Amino acid sequence: MTGEALRVLIVSEHASARFGGEAALPLHYFRVLRARGLPVWLVTHARTRDELSQLFPGETRIRYVEDTPLARAMWRIGRRLPAQVAYFTVGFVSRFATQLTQRRIARELVRAHRIDVVHQPMPVSPREPSMMYALGAPVLIGPMNGGMDYPPAFHRARGFLERLLLGAGRFSAALLNRLMPGKRRAAMLLVANERTRGACRA
Repeated sequence: MTGEALRVLIVSEHASARFGGEAALPLHYFRVLRARGLPVWLVTHARTRDELSQLFPGETRIRYVEDTPLARAMWRIGRRLPAQVAYFTVGFVSRFATQLTQRRIARELVRAHRIDVVHQPMPVSPREPSMMYALGAPVLIGPMNGGMDYPPAFHRARGFLERLLLGAGRFSAALLNRLMPGKRRAAMLLVANERTRGACRA
């Protein structure tokens, strides 16, 4: 590694300024590292292809995960559910399927381009499982920020079914992180604060 630039692979479901929020993080990491002349690759969903093609015309180091019938079906079902319920149920199924494909692509890129480190910057939730493990290179996840809870008034505003499903989702997070052990096997987990560190241990 002496005298050689670190070869970085960023893996993220979305990399987009248009999507807002945490989706902008991988976009900025890729943009800044690229601007500094570092060898950096990006694996993200094809939903962001148009935006990224405009931002980085002719860029050959971006690989896309194409949409699938499963993802489209989960999206249609999710539109009929409360946003939080959709995120933890059908949204999770869709994200899991995307990560499976990303994991295969990441392993190919690590072998082909001698990647030194894989960075998964989103989702920022400390409880969300990761499939980024056994890629052939160390995995860095984060920075994460979470472990928060809504004030009591917001709890009462939710329906019984929504509260039940959210509680079940949080309860099952530890089991899911054993079945999908990316965070448990990561070389490094970056956290924003002690609250998030505690959520990672839960």
